Amino acid sequence: ISFDGENGGSAAVSLAGITRVAKKISLMGEFWVFPKEGVLFGGPGLRIIRKKENILDFGFWVIGSDGDFIPGPFLSYTWAL
Repeated sequence: ISFDGENGGSAAVSLAGITRVAKKISLMGEFWVFPKEGVLFGGPGLRIIRKKENILDFGFWVIGSDGDFIPGPFLSYTWAL
């Protein structure tokens, strides 16, 4: 990945996971780190499975660099067609 448009970008490291804590509720998280640039983004979330075809995800993400972080919420709804 190159942030400045030049060749020779850096690697990205990702850590993600999900675990069910109840029949219709899961905890999840996804984090991305770009060590060379000092950039991090990601965060935890909660997944509610209403039916097999209807899933609601919400939580917050953090985007930051060099110790300055900006949190923000996320909301996602998935349904089968």
